[in-house]
Amino acid sequence: MSNSTTDPTTLEEQPITDPARWRLWLEQHGTWPSDQILDIGARYLARNRGGTNTGLLIIGNVGCGKTYLMKLIARKIEHCEWIEASRLPALYKADEEAFRDRIENRRFSLMDVDRDNQNRVYTPSALIIDDIGAETKCNNYGAVVEPIAEALAIRSSFRDEWQQPLLMTSNLPLSHPDPNVVSITSRYGERTVSRIRGLCWIVNAKGGDRRGQDLTEL
Repeated sequence: MSNSTTDPTTLEEQPITDPARWRLWLEQHGTWPSDQILDIGARYLARNRGGTNTGLLIIGNVGCGKTYLMKLIARKIEHCEWIEASRLPALYKADEEAFRDRIENRRFSLMDVDRDNQNRVYTPSALIIDDIGAETKCNNYGAVVEPIAEALAIRSSFRDEWQQPLLMTSNLPLSHPDPNVVSITSRYGERTVSRIRGLCWIVNAKGGDRRGQDLTEL
């Protein structure tokens, strides 16, 4: 586990594109289950703060630190919305238009005013979907719908200048040789996996469930 006591002034002296800067920041703001999950966060924040809009999919076992890391990444990404994947089916079933608006996660900025037509222009912002694969499928008038596949279709259809990071976590492996093991590929299909690859860096976080390991006994 990391337990840095580095002087905060050292952090500010590091370039924003240097993973070492973000490793220090993460060490100062959390207790980490493994160096690997810490390094994933440091490398991603360095690239993100350097200007890239590519997202991130972290795959790993329950309790390995995926969600914990995403919560800290969210603190450094402006205009970021968090959605639990388990909530998407209910939102989709209740109102498809509201579902699309939530996934598009559009925001208004004075910088985006269409001055010729005097219209407000809304642009998408970053979105985090936690624990994909935990959600149920939807029965939409007899048709089975995967809300995550729908969400990814929406995000991947944005124009290049609209693209903002899409960050996700999942307990499911990306693929698996055993057809009896549910994977992201077997559940959502090759088309959706292709969209993920176009939107996100995909990383595997190793390690088991570390929740509660630092709690002292009564």
